[in-house]
Amino acid sequence: MKRLFLLPLLILLSKPILAEEIKVGKRSIKISSIDGFCLLDPSIETESEILKRIQENLSPNSHLVSVLPLCSTLKDYRAYISSTFSKLFTSPPNIEVYFQTLTPKISLDHKQQDKERSIIDNVCSAMSKNPAMITPQTLANKEIELTFLTNLKSNETATLGLLRKTKNTCYFGALKNHGKSQRVDLIIGAPQILDGLSVIHYFVSPYTGFEEINKSVEKLQEFITTQ
Repeated sequence: MKRLFLLPLLILLSKPILAEEIKVGKRSIKISSIDGFCLLDPSIETESEILKRIQENLSPNSHLVSVLPLCSTLKDYRAYISSTFSKLFTSPPNIEVYFQTLTPKISLDHKQQDKERSIIDNVCSAMSKNPAMITPQTLANKEIELTFLTNLKSNETATLGLLRKTKNTCYFGALKNHGKSQRVDLIIGAPQILDGLSVIHYFVSPYTGFEEINKSVEKLQEFITTQ
């Protein structure tokens, strides 16, 4: 009876993780997805255009590696693109919840395996010294939270500081006013050495309350452990 009970669990644990090979500079690296998220495909013209627009809005020193929106959003977006009627009368679905991986352009031509610990330590040390504009504990006060969000200017970013430190990396956060949409994004980031490339992974989602900060950190941690 015990063997029958354990069988579904063993099947679940042995479920393969989907990994896609991505060309980054002169090398190829693998990015793995997690349940519910799908990789934007640069071989599909419309998705390639999204990736190009994201890259254009990044710092000149950053190179976009990958973007993984919710699979349901990507499905809706592909259906929208293929429908002349939808394109005439409706707006495209917004990509609001997604993982994004960036690398400094200076890292593109360098292997980082030997320097993994020092790079992670340097980034985490810098983040721990970077003062937070507001902390999750402060945002727990609804009155203060409302005042802070109301005063957050269009496209302004407010740092949340270092949120968690683990054996292998650290997690830092920020809130960003999305501008015209009046949406405030919660952005959680963490560094990693991936296939010899120094990267920073981000998880972005609409901010709906301070409770989401810890959940988003855990979501990014789940993503990083699959890489």
